[in-house]
Amino acid sequence: MWRFDISHPQLFRSQFGVISGFLSYVGVSKQFLITLPDRAIPQGVATGTPAVDNAGGYAVDTDSINLKNWSLSVTGIFKAGDFFKFASHAKVYMCVQDINSDASGNSSLVFEPPLVEAVVDGELLTVSNVPFQVVCVKHHSYQVGSPASQYKTAATLMEAA
Repeated sequence: MWRFDISHPQLFRSQFGVISGFLSYVGVSKQFLITLPDRAIPQGVATGTPAVDNAGGYAVDTDSINLKNWSLSVTGIFKAGDFFKFASHAKVYMCVQDINSDASGNSSLVFEPPLVEAVVDGELLTVSNVPFQVVCVKHHSYQVGSPASQYKTAATLMEAA
């Protein structure tokens, strides 16, 4: 399960109100989607329409799969640390070694954690702007500055999938 500690720089009251209000609304029980700004664009080229390539699909606990439909013959098509998810479920995975696509647009992908749900042949992957389904497990806000016209807020988010 992925965990994120997020914070905002000093905010004016109007900016703070929107963020603090949202975090108060979701509390610690409501799930929501977030895309991490610094991880939205993969380090690899990530072009094409990557899909699972195995007639039998892949079972739960698998941590290496074959993919098809990448752009042809690209070195560094996807890189270690890039996030992705499968179309059939909300869990987000991370590539653990750089991969290249071959002349047919195929590759092998090693990732963590192992699959939590089975995937089928042809299932598409999301490799850019990967949404994490999360819950807020803790958040706090406070005034800063003199006069107290600016605010800070921080939160700990945990993947819900």
